[in-house]
Amino acid sequence: EDTAALEYKMSFEDKIFTKGYIPVMSFKINSIPIVPVISIISLLALFLNMAFFTSKLEAPTQQEEQFQDEHMLTGFLQDNSDKFLGGAATEFMSVQMFWGIKGIDRSKFKRFEPRGERGDPIFDEDFNIHTEASQQHILDTCAALRTYECKTSDGKVPEGCTQSTMTFPDELDCFIEEFHSWHDTTYGNTSNFTEAIKLGDVDKDLWTSRLSNFTTLFEYTDRIG
Repeated sequence: EDTAALEYKMSFEDKIFTKGYIPVMSFKINSIPIVPVISIISLLALFLNMAFFTSKLEAPTQQEEQFQDEHMLTGFLQDNSDKFLGGAATEFMSVQMFWGIKGIDRSKFKRFEPRGERGDPIFDEDFNIHTEASQQHILDTCAALRTYECKTSDGKVPEGCTQSTMTFPDELDCFIEEFHSWHDTTYGNTSNFTEAIKLGDVDKDLWTSRLSNFTTLFEYTDRIG
């Protein structure tokens, strides 16, 4: 009768704890508490997995989009940052370099409608970005731009140069370097691994597929295609 009264007074949470949690956690096989051991191993595996992905985190490269795509403010902050310079950044120009284009067809351009049709690119059919030679050329160009001195042919420093190099320190965005780093980190532990710079000559389709994945993950789709 006393036992029945005690059970009647126990709350639902008390019953779960005393009749469920404690017996399960106390269950042993060959003097080994199975459930606590499994719990510790699972939590350790989860911690290691979270630590691995935490090490891959990088600072955001663009403004966070807080509105839907059709909202009038979507992209406004990013455009304001990219297209309207401020502070020391006004001393520099944003320059983009392209490969694989040998000209522009301006047959549709109308001089009195400058905001209309500006022209269509004429792609170089002989250019193949997947080859080792093409990739190396882009890598060499990026390296040269980082150290290219702001001087005239006779060694004089123009008045407009505010520093020794033509490019702003640590601001050169070289997609092929980012792709190689991502590729070799992501696929470096796979069997028959081939470096990104050499993979294009070995398997063009596989190299192109991985580049497509990279452009989607890191928002390069508007610059590579």
